[in-house]
Amino acid sequence: SLCIRTLDEVTMFEQLMMASFMQRHWADNQVSCTVTFDPISEAPHIPAALAHFQYMLKGISFLPRTMNHQLQPSNSSSSSSPSSDNI
Repeated sequence: SLCIRTLDEVTMFEQLMMASFMQRHWADNQVSCTVTFDPISEAPHIPAALAHFQYMLKGISFLPRTMNHQLQPSNSSSSSSPSSDNI
């Protein structure tokens, strides 16, 4: 059976290991990667993770996971023309 995990199920360290693997074995230039992390359980480990991967990655971005992953609805007016306060 095929086991597919969502990004919420992949740890910060697993994401860093995958980026490191891609940097070493696949890319000639910098791998673009934004690592998502749990702000409570994983954030305290970011300094240690950066120290560990400092020579394996050329650059990395971090984004905290939030409980609400849905986009907030836009505040649009019912008219089709833009309002003056949106210009």
